[in-house]
Amino acid sequence: AQKLQKRAATVGFDFADDEAVSAQLASEIEELRQATLTEKAVEIENELGDVLFTVVNMARHLKVDSEAALRKANRRFEGRVRAAETAARGEDSELEWEDSDRLDERWREAKRKERTNHDL
Repeated sequence: AQKLQKRAATVGFDFADDEAVSAQLASEIEELRQATLTEKAVEIENELGDVLFTVVNMARHLKVDSEAALRKANRRFEGRVRAAETAARGEDSELEWEDSDRLDERWREAKRKERTNHDL
């Protein structure tokens, strides 16, 4: 998607600036929200694709490799889930047994520890 957008930008198909991309992203998210109300799978898929495509466009405008950013996000997510699982086991619990508030708390704690370790 990033390569397609870069090529399209060379012939003028591009947003003026980051703010214009942000506005388009907000619009696409609203269209996705509306599509979810219809419960039509094809419409939802199309709108979700538009959101993802626009997020990639934002990455391009910010000079970020969207694929690399997503790979890093996946690794962070995986690490946070592992940290939450480890913390739960340390308290003789399992994530499956915990309510959403406790899961959110574990998630925030894993994220805080990740940031603390990153800052070292």
